[in-house]
Amino acid sequence: MNRRGISSGIVSSVVFVAFEAMSVTTVMPVIARQLHALGLYGWAFSIFMIASVFGILIATAISSRSGIRSAYVGGIVIFGLGLVGAAASSGMAEFLASRFVQGLGAGAVGSMSVLAIGKYYPESDRPRMTAVMSSAWVIPSLVGPAVAGLVAQSIGWRWVFAGLVPFVVISGFIVSRVFSPRSRPIPSPVDDRPSASIAHESARLAISIGRYLLPRKSARRGVDRRAVSAIAVRAMTNWGFFGAEAFLPLALTSVHKFKLVEAGLVITASSISWTIGAWLQARKHRTWGRAKILALGTVFLGAGIAGCSLLVFRWAPAWLAPVSWTLAGLGMGMAYTLVTVVVLDRPAGETGEMPVASLQVVDVLGTALGTGIGGALLAAAIGVGFSVPVGVGLADASCLAAILVCVAAGGPLLRATS
Repeated sequence: MNRRGISSGIVSSVVFVAFEAMSVTTVMPVIARQLHALGLYGWAFSIFMIASVFGILIATAISSRSGIRSAYVGGIVIFGLGLVGAAASSGMAEFLASRFVQGLGAGAVGSMSVLAIGKYYPESDRPRMTAVMSSAWVIPSLVGPAVAGLVAQSIGWRWVFAGLVPFVVISGFIVSRVFSPRSRPIPSPVDDRPSASIAHESARLAISIGRYLLPRKSARRGVDRRAVSAIAVRAMTNWGFFGAEAFLPLALTSVHKFKLVEAGLVITASSISWTIGAWLQARKHRTWGRAKILALGTVFLGAGIAGCSLLVFRWAPAWLAPVSWTLAGLGMGMAYTLVTVVVLDRPAGETGEMPVASLQVVDVLGTALGTGIGGALLAAAIGVGFSVPVGVGLADASCLAAILVCVAAGGPLLRATS
């Protein structure tokens, strides 16, 4: 088994998904204007996230029957078709349909990359490979937004999607070669059926939440409030951060006349500060305490979103954008990473245990809610005759509300991390 080749296949597939994700946020304002569909702005993000959930479930089901190669290559092909469709879209309906196809492919690629690490690498190498997969986001996060803005300004936004197609083809070729029938998985006692795990754990978490909300004390027995708190914190932070980030370039280009490249650099700044926040969490969790880190992360995130919400006013200084969004990224890096660590540190077999797979589902749904509800508020504002900045302000307000819910719901998690 060629593990170096498998590593190349995983990294190449993660890179093109990351470039697309970082690019769309930057160029979406010009896409919505040229397709005359600002009212559907939020759907470009939420429909992608919703489709990715289906992509995860479908791909993992296929991999259990036909092997990881079929599901992996299939996801790459589907993602590529979505890119072609987006580049060729003549209206917003075609563009949204293409985004749905991209989401299906991205969900499949992401789940298969994780599954490949579990199947083809021994337990001792899995942390290293997980870090490698995460590092594949670094370059797209640093250069993707600015490059996408430059491409859109110079030759048109369609080339942001079309330009990724050759890289998808190359990645598909690599994956099809390295994941051959001769590649044998590593024997492991761990259950490698993520589709069943995600479906089962998601259903169990939904039941737990329902029992937690019931007034009868007997219904609350066996429900771990920390697990429910972790779900709420993770969902609300994703709602707040990614919801606000989706509409930030629209505010910057509409109100403050930022160029797309400049708006992309603001997004890049938050990517860098996210990494710093994650590093602070890792280095300072013993001296500062996890409760302090989680509280600081939430405060920084809320303050960053609040600062960006002021950008809908013309009197707000332009420098507020990079400062506020850098602060938001710092807070997200601290809070987001800490929730994962707290969940992983729980004793095996503890009642209400929540695996990382369930956190991934919560991430997707939180982001979909943030962009979807924010988009609905933007559409409603435009529909009744208000300006785009008013609609963006309402979207930002919903993101701030999500952070307030995060603060209120995070009590059990804060007490548990003390």
